[in-house]
Amino acid sequence: MIIGEISRKISEIQNAGLGEARLRDLNDEINKCIREKGHWERQIKALGGADHGEVSARLFEGEGREVPGGRGYRYFGAAKDLPGVRELFEEAAESATGAWRGRAELSRFLTPDYYGWRDEEDGSLVKSEKERELIWREEGLAGYKAAHHQGQQEGSEADSEGAIIKAVGVSISGEAALAATRGELEAAMKEKKRELLHKTYG
Repeated sequence: MIIGEISRKISEIQNAGLGEARLRDLNDEINKCIREKGHWERQIKALGGADHGEVSARLFEGEGREVPGGRGYRYFGAAKDLPGVRELFEEAAESATGAWRGRAELSRFLTPDYYGWRDEEDGSLVKSEKERELIWREEGLAGYKAAHHQGQQEGSEADSEGAIIKAVGVSISGEAALAATRGELEAAMKEKKRELLHKTYG
């Protein structure tokens, strides 16, 4: 019933001789009917019925034209040529081409500085990176020494290796962390590497 009403009104709005007020009213009625149809389709789907939304969305797609940013409001038939509406479509077309042209023009003025290619020329970045690297090395060495000291207190080499692994931050599974010898630890690392490769590359 609603689809028939929408079709009838779309046929009627093709007549440009109806006058501006009647065309605007018809266009509003068509959009209202389309919204109502959408509400019914969503309700049918919510109650477990078929999903008619995808098919019906394309039903009147070719008939109407939406202004970008119009929140789904479409203009049909002769309403597309009404005063003010035509200008909206022209502005939307100009802004779309103008934005593209502006982006192309802007990219011509980008220098290597924009991409960070000259960051190392003044030496400040290299200096700060070296300072940070020294801090990280000191933190890593302190963590290693703490883990080694803790391992010696516990009295076993395997515990020491486990503490070192925890301090350095190597991520392995719980079973592998309990490995008693270096051979088992290396095998566990190889297994973890194989798992990651399999997970990454299938």
